[in-house]
Formats: sequence, structure tokens, C-alpha cells
Amino acid sequence: PHLTASVCRLWAGRPAEAERTLREGLAQVPEAPMLQATLALARLDQGQSAACLEILAPLAGRWGPGHPLTVLLAGAREEAEGHRAAMVQRFRDYLILVDRVPAERRSVGERRTLSVNLYHMARLLVRAGEREAARQLLACAERLHPGKLQVARVDPVMKGL
Repeated sequence: PHLTASVCRLWAGRPAEAERTLREGLAQVPEAPMLQATLALARLDQGQSAACLEILAPLAGRWGPGHPLTVLLAGAREEAEGHRAAMVQRFRDYLILVDRVPAERRSVGERRTLSVNLYHMARLLVRAGEREAARQLLACAERLHPGKLQVARVDPVMKGL
């Protein structure tokens, strides 16, 4: 519940509230990697690059190569380190890979996981000024698990996309 509530708060433009919710969850399960990963994204959302990197460091290698969370966190790390062009290219390349497999050939769980992570990637791209690339990721996220366009309408980062 802490993960879902925090992502909703993050996407509603309330990263400080998301962080409080994540900290409550981490107080109960200190090693929860999904909570830690989302906390890193919340810190990045608040412009706290050093704090983001500190949280990301122990998560390196936690998920396999090509896992959507591995790609997202590598891009977040690149953004926090000031390597924006590398993040943008990483996310564009990943979209090409995702689009190679039709949505109907993926399980519901895989589609949902991809969709959520693609949405996070799209948010980072918008912040980087890469609106067209963000639109492409958002469209893919919507195809995989509908509802992301509706979320984007209320997400302050994504407004007008």
C-alpha cells in the first residue's frame, strides 16, 4: 500500500508527501527495494540529485539487465549525475525494444510493470525538455496498460503533453 500511495502522490505532483509515505513503508520494511527505488525518484523529483544517487547506489544490479526498473533507475542515475543525453538515449532505445513485442504477447503483470516504469521514464523526459520522446513513451505505456493518459492529465509534470 505504501508503494501505490506514494506513486499516486508523486504523479499528483506531491513528492514530499510521497516521500513521507515511502519513509513510513521503509520503517516497516527497511530493505524494500521498490520503496527505495521510488524514494530515489521522489528525491530526483524534488531536485535532490545527491540524495537520489545515495539511494540508488545499493540498488545497482538488484534487477536484471533489461528489466524496466533497471532501465528507469539507470536513466535516473544519469539524470542525477548530469548526463541527460545518455538518459534520453537510454529511454529511446528501450522504447524500441519494448515495441518489438506486441502487448498481447505479454502477461498482464508484465504489461503493468512496463507501463508504470515507462510512465516514470516519460516524466523524466518531460523534465529534460524531451516532450516528443516523452509522448512516445506515454503512448506505449497507455497501450500496455490503459490509464496512463488519464493520469498524465492531472500530473503537473505531464500537463499539456
